Amino acid sequence: MASDVECPTEMRVLATLARGPLARNAIVRKLGHKSVSGAIRKAIRDLLRDEWIVYTVPDKPNSRMQQYRLTLSGERALKEQVGVIL
Repeated sequence: MASDVECPTEMRVLATLARGPLARNAIVRKLGHKSVSGAIRKAIRDLLRDEWIVYTVPDKPNSRMQQYRLTLSGERALKEQVGVIL
C-alpha cells in the first residue's frame, strides 16, 4: 500500500469491514459520523486503489446496492496494523 498505510481513517474503515460487507453510509454510521466526510471518501478510494477492499458489485460501482468488503490483503494489513484476528 502507499505511504499513507497508517492513516487512522483507513484502519478504522478496515476494522469496520472486518465483520462483513457494508455500504458507504453504514460505514459512516459505524464510525460515528452523520455524513460522508472527505477523509472517509479518500480512505475508501485509497483502500480500493490498493485492493485492500473491493466492491461487492464490481461492474456497477455507483449502484445504490453497492457495498465494500475486505480482501485477503486487507485482512492481513488490518491484523498487522491493529492486531485484529479475523
